[in-house]
Amino acid sequence: MVLAQQSECQEILQLYDAVILWMHKEFEKPWWFSGWYPNWDTVCDAVSKKELYLLKIDNQIAAVAVFNHEQPLVYQSLDWEDFDKTEVLVIHTLAVHPSYQGRGLTRKILEFAEQWAKKQHLKAIRFDTFEYNLPAQHIYQTSGYQKIGVVDLGIEIPYMRNFYCYQKLIG
Repeated sequence: MVLAQQSECQEILQLYDAVILWMHKEFEKPWWFSGWYPNWDTVCDAVSKKELYLLKIDNQIAAVAVFNHEQPLVYQSLDWEDFDKTEVLVIHTLAVHPSYQGRGLTRKILEFAEQWAKKQHLKAIRFDTFEYNLPAQHIYQTSGYQKIGVVDLGIEIPYMRNFYCYQKLIG
């Protein structure tokens, strides 16, 4: 994986838009919406902060993820290990382009995140996923991530209340 460049923002947004279209066809209750999240501002902001990573295949962006230390405030309600936020890698907006799904890229991103976290001497990796994102939950659980609990991220879409939070200790 490599850090995204400012010149790649449009291509990254196109990947997210392709995922959103796929999501709306495949799931009764999608969790991302075009123009809402992720959007131009969230993508370009993550790129400018050097937090957005790309996985490329044949020079094409196949998957993306944001790595930082930002945990939503509602994470405080869960029984996590007691680490300072600077000791925890948080993964956001992980997505695999529909044309590249089924190739194990989510696992590759998780493996990269684990190696990255080890090099940074971090103690854990955390993230959340929407309750209806069953394929991702399966990957996370079979990759050694423990489901810590459920949070409401305050999204104003009635069915989007439960987000499952995962953690893996790095050691």
